[in-house]
Amino acid sequence: MRQTITFQTFVFFAVLFAIGFSSCKKDHFDVPEQIQETTSTTTDWNSYSGSAASRSECPVGDIVLTTQSEVDNFAAQYPNCLLPDGSIFISGEENSNDPITSLVALSFLQGIGGDLVIENNEMLENFEGLHNITTIGGDLRVESNEYTEFMDGLESVDSIGGDLIIENNNVLVDLSDLESLECIGGGLEIKENAAITSILPDKPWDCPNWPTRIVITGNPQLSTCAIEGTCEFLDNGGQATISNNAQGCNSLEEVQADCAVTMECGTFTPRSWVSEIQTTEAEISVDEVLDANKYKIKYRIAGNSNSGSIVQSTNNQCCLGLPVLIDIQDLETNTTYKYRVKYHCPNGWSAWSDPQTFTTLP
Repeated sequence: MRQTITFQTFVFFAVLFAIGFSSCKKDHFDVPEQIQETTSTTTDWNSYSGSAASRSECPVGDIVLTTQSEVDNFAAQYPNCLLPDGSIFISGEENSNDPITSLVALSFLQGIGGDLVIENNEMLENFEGLHNITTIGGDLRVESNEYTEFMDGLESVDSIGGDLIIENNNVLVDLSDLESLECIGGGLEIKENAAITSILPDKPWDCPNWPTRIVITGNPQLSTCAIEGTCEFLDNGGQATISNNAQGCNSLEEVQADCAVTMECGTFTPRSWVSEIQTTEAEISVDEVLDANKYKIKYRIAGNSNSGSIVQSTNNQCCLGLPVLIDIQDLETNTTYKYRVKYHCPNGWSAWSDPQTFTTLP
């Protein structure tokens, strides 16, 4: 007997087919809708030195890991996923009963075609387990990780196709673990990190036309931004936004002044500032100058030309890159002083700096 399929029956089976097909495309690690759009990259991921088989062992699309169980389950299900084409989001959940505490299980990863985003993790202290990743095709974003103090685990990353963004990490101290990084295809942004004291390792950046921008703002402990890479970037006319950091990296002008210390010894006056003031003492910090072997501070009571004196300090090159500290003692209380600084090079003394002032405590 010939059966007739009604329109309602056809629609019913069509809906079931669509639901089944959709569920086949998803897996436990799918990215939420609000972050499905990934950043375009400058890296030709197809040319990366990994086999197609390495990529075919991975789930389709982006990978989202929000609990320690999901990290461990992903590692157990895809142990041969060496080079995923999509992005990986290691995104903790607030007040989770199963927070991410370790990434050691992910040690099989060798590269990522999209972004690597590590964010909102309340208990993750470091990134150990990601140490075999050398290339990230999209962005590397490290944001809002409450207990992450260092970037250890990312020491093998040498290329980032998109942006490097380090933002709102309360106890992150520095980025020195990114020791292999040579190329960023996008921008460098270091923002709102309460404890960070230094940025990338002080070495040249081996990448044409990079980064596209530099943004360093809201890092109250960060005083040194004049590393070789940033200085070269600024010297080539790169655009930078630098503000609300510690003195020395509190403005674009301060960083440019710090970069100037790479000039020939004796050809410029040093930058200095008062780092500590007491009732009868003051500590003056002076930017260390390459090849300078000693420094002098000439000071006197403001408005009294007969009260002058000179303090000299020998630079023993113990702490290259840190300021030279010079103490001035036996000062009068609650008194304003004027001072100048100069330094000595193998070919003689530099000129005195412009006068600056400080006032002792009452």
